[in-house]
Amino acid sequence: MTGVRRAPGAVAHEIGGQVVLVSLPGLETQVLNEVGSRIWALADGRSEEAIAHQLALEFDVAASVARHDVQMFVDALVQGGWLERGEAAAREG
Repeated sequence: MTGVRRAPGAVAHEIGGQVVLVSLPGLETQVLNEVGSRIWALADGRSEEAIAHQLALEFDVAASVARHDVQMFVDALVQGGWLERGEAAAREG
């Protein structure tokens, strides 16, 4: 199973109810909304499917919508260097 976890060089701070990500050493930032902040919190090695299932329950959305949104969000944060996905993430989570 492929898991998702926070990248070692990513730093997160909660400011005013939003999570602000800072990627080191480049100091690039990303501000997450409520759903993005929740995905970030759940990215502890669990699968994207498990994250989507939890979001569908918490935000009362269709499972297919949650899966699509999680995939798009994780893709973007992997490209930005804030998240990692793979077997190692699943084992370490």
